[in-house]
Amino acid sequence: MTARKRLLFLTDVFPFPLDRGQRVRVRHLLAACARVFDVTFVGPAPADEHDRELIAPYCAGARYVSPIPETERLTFLRAMAGARRLPGLPRRRTIRQFEPFLAALREAGAGAFDYVWVERPHMARLCAHLCSRTILDLDDIEHVKLARKIRVDRSLRQRIHDSYRYLFFRQLELSWSKQFLATVVCSDEDLRYLIHHGCDNAIVVPNGVNLVASPDGHLGGPPARRPGQSQGLRVLFLGNVQSDPNLDAIYFFVHEVLPRLRARAPDVSFDVIGANVTPEVKQKFGSSVCFRGFVHDLTSAMAEYDVLAAPLRFGGGTKLKVLDAMAHGLPVVTTRVGAEGLSLRHEEHVLIVESADDCAEAILRIRRDCAFADRLAAKSYALVRDHFSWDSIEERLAEWLRRLEDGDGNVGHTNSVRGGVMPP
Repeated sequence: MTARKRLLFLTDVFPFPLDRGQRVRVRHLLAACARVFDVTFVGPAPADEHDRELIAPYCAGARYVSPIPETERLTFLRAMAGARRLPGLPRRRTIRQFEPFLAALREAGAGAFDYVWVERPHMARLCAHLCSRTILDLDDIEHVKLARKIRVDRSLRQRIHDSYRYLFFRQLELSWSKQFLATVVCSDEDLRYLIHHGCDNAIVVPNGVNLVASPDGHLGGPPARRPGQSQGLRVLFLGNVQSDPNLDAIYFFVHEVLPRLRARAPDVSFDVIGANVTPEVKQKFGSSVCFRGFVHDLTSAMAEYDVLAAPLRFGGGTKLKVLDAMAHGLPVVTTRVGAEGLSLRHEEHVLIVESADDCAEAILRIRRDCAFADRLAAKSYALVRDHFSWDSIEERLAEWLRRLEDGDGNVGHTNSVRGGVMPP
């Protein structure tokens, strides 16, 4: 029996617990890689023994990285020597943050691996000398997200700061993406953008969801919801509160949409489910928002609501909050930014809005017309079931990796793993 080839999986995100979108994506990418290769994981140490056990089935080995205490850190000159191959790491603090990863890569013998899978460009700089066998997962394109953010920034100082970050990431993502064996994005829009800028090694690995089965174990339709008129109109936002696009969307909904809703539906409530809720965030929004934090049983929690509102004004890639709502049979009101990359059609799968007035009216329409809301939920669930289930995405990615291992043709966008996963 032929020994399997070896792949090093490098990330600064430990995939468990599955409490936010990036962890979920990393977990499924790792699982797909493990179907084809013997995987060695290099990344942050697990929080506890339970998380260590969860990752074990995917890994033939692991090198866990822990922050180095200040008293034990290498001198700046030694850190500089270790980072000599890392363009774009000019600052002392940044170099010292990466030093533990450099040490882990040296211990793992990174040069001996057949392939490297690396999460995000800031980590890819650690294995620049291995770019000819490295697959870079951009997920979404950071500088595209920053360009949109600059347009809605309320602070001149913030716009200046984000403009600097935009220029840095644009150079990093567009120039570096061309140098690797393959560059992964999560939407067709991002694929076309990279191709337009001369990146012919790009492929699409979309984000997905784990579908909720009916009591009989089938995936025929969305799970039943339990919204009740006695509870009033219940609106949900889903997402990591630490994320800038999410925080901006909450701010926009509270200050622009919620007053318009309450003028016509005084019984409306607005809840946020997501990790990393700080006391400062709670104080900022006061009684306008009920922050529920991270919930373990998302299916039961989402069944309590009438509609998911995702009024995102900037961001990139595909939005897991929208996919999660669709997979749970919850009607969605979102913007073009929230809908991008998912082949969603207005009034067929979701309601796509552009202004606060449109957002409020769309939410009220969901409440008024239960039959219309049910049709939206059924159509959107079918789309997710057919094209965005993680099981299907993992299978397609594993097949692409097998073709890559066999040397079967061009690894670029013509061999995209999106076939059969994303709609045409």
